[in-house]
Amino acid sequence: MSRISQLLRERSSVDLTQKTHKLEVKEKAQKTWKFLKSSMTDEKSPSFQKTDIKELTLCHGLQFVKTLEHSEVISHVHYNTVTEQYLVLNPSGVHMYERDGKKLGCVITEESISHVVYCTDFNQYIGWNISSSQIMVYTALFELISVANAADSIHSALYNSQTGEVVTGGPGNITVWCLRYGARHLIPRITSREHLSKDDVFNQLVLEDTKSKKQRCFAVCRTGVAVFNMYYGEVLCYKKHLHTRIITSVLYFNPLKCLITGSKDGSIKMWDECWQLKLVFVGHSEPVTALAIYPYGPYIISSSNDCTIRVWSLETCDEVDRVVVEGAVKDLGSVCYQDCLFSHGRTNVSLWKVLDIHTLFTAIGDTVMTVKHTEHPKMPVRSVCICEDSTVRVLCPSNGNVLTSLILDEDATARDVAYASAEEILFTVLKSGSIIKSDTSSNPATISKQWVGSRDGSDQVFCLCLYEYINTAIDDMSWLGMMKTVKSGLLETTLSTGTLPPKPTHRTLLLGGRRDGFISVINWETGRTEFKIQAHELGSVTTIISNVQMDQVISAGTDKVIKVWRMFPFAEESLAPLMSFFCSHTPVHLSVLKIKLFVAFQDSASATYNTVIYNIGERMRFDHSPDEDHQDKITAVACCRRMRLFVTAGMDETLRVWDDSNRLIRLITINATPHSVDFSSERGDLIVGIGNHLHRIEYKKYMPSILLKRQVSMMFPPPPDETPLPYTGNLTNTMKTSDVKRLKAAHSSQLQFEQYTDIIPDEELEEINREKRKKKEMFDLLKTRDDELIDIRDGNLVKNVKPEPTPATKQKALDDFISIFYKKPTITLPKTDSLDDDSVQDNAYLTELPYRPEIEPTGFFPKVQPRPRAVKEGGEEPVPIKSHGFIPNSIVLKLLFPPEALEKMAEDNFILPKFTDEQLADLARRKMKLKEAEVEEEPPSPEPVERESSLMQRLQDALRSPTPTPVPSPEPEPREPTPPPPPSPEVRRETPKPKMIIKPKKFVKFAPERPPSPVALPTPPPPKIRTPSPPPRPETPLPGFITQFRDTAWFKKFFTTLNEKTLPKPWTAANFVKMLLRLVKIADFDMKTLIVQSIHLLHDQEPLTSSAGEIEQTLVYIFNHSTPPSTQDKSQRTYIHTAFKLLQALEIHSIDFILELMFDYLEGEVTTRILIQDIFPCLGVLDPHKFFYKEMDSWDLYEFNKDPQRKAKIKKMCREWLDEWIEKFKEHLKHSIKELKKGKTQGGRPG
Repeated sequence: MSRISQLLRERSSVDLTQKTHKLEVKEKAQKTWKFLKSSMTDEKSPSFQKTDIKELTLCHGLQFVKTLEHSEVISHVHYNTVTEQYLVLNPSGVHMYERDGKKLGCVITEESISHVVYCTDFNQYIGWNISSSQIMVYTALFELISVANAADSIHSALYNSQTGEVVTGGPGNITVWCLRYGARHLIPRITSREHLSKDDVFNQLVLEDTKSKKQRCFAVCRTGVAVFNMYYGEVLCYKKHLHTRIITSVLYFNPLKCLITGSKDGSIKMWDECWQLKLVFVGHSEPVTALAIYPYGPYIISSSNDCTIRVWSLETCDEVDRVVVEGAVKDLGSVCYQDCLFSHGRTNVSLWKVLDIHTLFTAIGDTVMTVKHTEHPKMPVRSVCICEDSTVRVLCPSNGNVLTSLILDEDATARDVAYASAEEILFTVLKSGSIIKSDTSSNPATISKQWVGSRDGSDQVFCLCLYEYINTAIDDMSWLGMMKTVKSGLLETTLSTGTLPPKPTHRTLLLGGRRDGFISVINWETGRTEFKIQAHELGSVTTIISNVQMDQVISAGTDKVIKVWRMFPFAEESLAPLMSFFCSHTPVHLSVLKIKLFVAFQDSASATYNTVIYNIGERMRFDHSPDEDHQDKITAVACCRRMRLFVTAGMDETLRVWDDSNRLIRLITINATPHSVDFSSERGDLIVGIGNHLHRIEYKKYMPSILLKRQVSMMFPPPPDETPLPYTGNLTNTMKTSDVKRLKAAHSSQLQFEQYTDIIPDEELEEINREKRKKKEMFDLLKTRDDELIDIRDGNLVKNVKPEPTPATKQKALDDFISIFYKKPTITLPKTDSLDDDSVQDNAYLTELPYRPEIEPTGFFPKVQPRPRAVKEGGEEPVPIKSHGFIPNSIVLKLLFPPEALEKMAEDNFILPKFTDEQLADLARRKMKLKEAEVEEEPPSPEPVERESSLMQRLQDALRSPTPTPVPSPEPEPREPTPPPPPSPEVRRETPKPKMIIKPKKFVKFAPERPPSPVALPTPPPPKIRTPSPPPRPETPLPGFITQFRDTAWFKKFFTTLNEKTLPKPWTAANFVKMLLRLVKIADFDMKTLIVQSIHLLHDQEPLTSSAGEIEQTLVYIFNHSTPPSTQDKSQRTYIHTAFKLLQALEIHSIDFILELMFDYLEGEVTTRILIQDIFPCLGVLDPHKFFYKEMDSWDLYEFNKDPQRKAKIKKMCREWLDEWIEKFKEHLKHSIKELKKGKTQGGRPG
């Protein structure tokens, strides 16, 4: 029973949990539906009436917030984007304010400062004074951390957020500072002085916002701008005389990659990448004092001494906003994508708020008088604009693309349009009364027909209306379509007959309101009136609209009468009067929402500009308070059927949004005259014709929250995204130049900055990604290590101990081992052979490889190809002589070139050999004997013997006898063949006779010896042959390792007269390097770099091991000179890099070299530090986690800043640090050896 009760309790607890979960889900669903229901509450409820009352009015542009008054002159104002605080600097200190202008307090700094910048990456401030050489580092509470001294006075500074560095400008230099030693001290990384003088004072700086190494800095000096590369510190260019007067402000607009300058001449100029002038803004009557970027869109803000702040559009090239202030403005400040702006004068600071209600949608080029949209249910919605420049534009309302344009004559003015989007036909009525029919399937639209009214003008058309009847009863599968099908009785007919009824044809009617008060139905093809009816007897028809949902057409005339007509699209008499009502004022604009008609009245005489809503079905009227009316002429009216909203535009520079009960729900002030307005989407987006362009107002920016909640439960179709039609070449070629200009003036401005996004080069992007991957790997290793340490601390990590072997595992191991040798798989041969003998032989023959003799080792010398063998007259080949074996290369070299001969050749200079008299006489006797031997008959040839190569002969001769003293042999006659040496069957160590001549056996026939001639009388001695004197010895040319530098700059400068006679001997690479090292000590740094590079080249060609010590001594001497090279200077930095690379190539591991590397790492800029990090691993410093470099970066070297012996003391500190850790390492080794002798395992780190 206890078990059963336990199961019951568990079951009840599970059921209770499930029920609780179901209740929670149900409550959540109820709350969600309650929210949706509240969002669809009737607008007449009090909750809706009280919604957004405080935010009824919205204003576009600059809105004044507050003024901060000061008693002293303001030197600088800075906005901290992180803390969102304003900092105001004056002689009394640093005043801090909240974003809304509330004062937080005042800080008096230890050192007075006039300007300040904020380092976002370090949460610190950098302060300085104009024309002072000191730059201070402060904490976030303005506590002084350190003071750095610049080489010259500082006139401008800014913070580079991309690299975390500070850039300062002064007389003839731009300096980049790094925050080192825990971000406590500023160290100059690089200083650019190339091609600059002290007169080039840079008082304004601006940076390009990019992460690339090609980041540029633009510095202003009088009327010019210098461009610097921030990574390498190079001067890229220096453009002068950009303005006629001094440049007072500069701004870089990164999306367009253009530089904008303002000057005392009152002009603002925009320059592209190639320094071509793109735009000039002229409007200020006094000098321009400051420029700032507009937080939203392609705009800039400027201030001037003419007491105005103006907003300029970089796309439309005109002024879009202007604010008049009290007093001249000295400076401006803004932040992208934040709505705050500040301006300050002499003693006050003004805070502004930037409200971006509307943005540029489509650049048209002229005033947009009317905007209409199509209502065909099966076609995408399009907007049609009538422009004042005699053009009609067809737009895509979702992206602002101009699909096509109708270009009229310049003297023709369009009054009204009607667009049949399904048929791509546009009807335009001109002020003259003519109707133009055009085809919009091409760009520009082509005029197909034009209809002119009667001469008396009685049938002149004032307005057009398109009634599009589309049969959606059966096709429409929506709920509304099905309900309409049921009400029409088509469903019953279909069910009773089993067949669908014939579909009525879609029909579109073109209606025109005429001057004589008639409404006419116009034939599309002929332009004739098919039907007309008297609508307004006492006046003309001013406007006409269609209400397809209710099968109605509504017209208004100058007789102050509004008439509602029933429409029969397939009847001959298609219009029948349904309702009419009289008004007290003339109706000028109509818009309809099912049964609710929105009418705009105006009477200039009584200054009446009123709007009224009529409920046609219930015959009711909705009015509002006169205070909510427009104060000037109403220019346009539009309706959003899905959201049940109306909007009106007026000459009072306002847009007013009304609900379907005629209540004002939003008043939008746009600071410009809206000439036209229309809804561009079902959500409620607005397009407004302001100035010469169309602007867009997103529904989220003006719609009340209750309407935004309503959209949560609504579904909207995706907006169409149409592209402009391509220009038709045959049409544009025949058009006038002015017409082509009007055609191409309109374009969309949506998504225009995507092509200007900052793109990092592929090689830099690859390097960045590689660094990220490397960092991720290192962080993963550190995380793994930390997790293991945590597990060890918590006792979760258990040592993996090998389990003790059991008898079963031992037996299995033994069996596996024995099976390797004794349990080999048995191979059984088949009883019958499955292969055919012939096929096996054929395959063996095919697969047999040709015979290849064994290849003997080639040794030092390549194998000599044997000469073709001599064949006897009988055709038999001679018997080859077998090889005597192989001789090692070392023995061959010693035999051919004995050590004694090599030493003698090295000691003695080479002298051309000279023949003695005895040698010359011997040569003459040999020539005579050879001539006599040629006359005699040839003896029978001996047995043919294979001749060996000359190299083999030399080897065998060398093996037979010791090395004889080399005696120059006479040169034989050119035509005499060289007699081959006889073969040596065996090697003997007999010394050959020095004057023995071996006669050739193959070609020469020896005559028998003759008896000696009787001596009758002594013969006189032969006359002495005069030995000709040898030619003069030519001068030995300079070695190639010297002449290869003839064309270098340092060789031409220091060795102008160097030749074979002037260069002292011996001509060895070591002596030449000694000469170069003497030059390194006296040359400038540019020449030092070239000479050190040449020494490096010599070392690559022939190792300079013997000169390594002298090279190191010279380079270390230059490093420790009284004026040592600095990494801040470009030429000196290049020399340091070159010297380090040479010492690394020489494999120098001295303590002086290591100390120099440590010092330059502490004092060097980025490229030097990277190079040193690459050199240390080559010296044996393996530090994958870079603890060594972090240790050096943590040293505080600020105390040595003003010390004249700064370098010596820093190197001394490095030496002490090295000695300390070397001693610790030695102690660690001793301790480890002692513990190892005891049998313990050691680990850890020293100290």
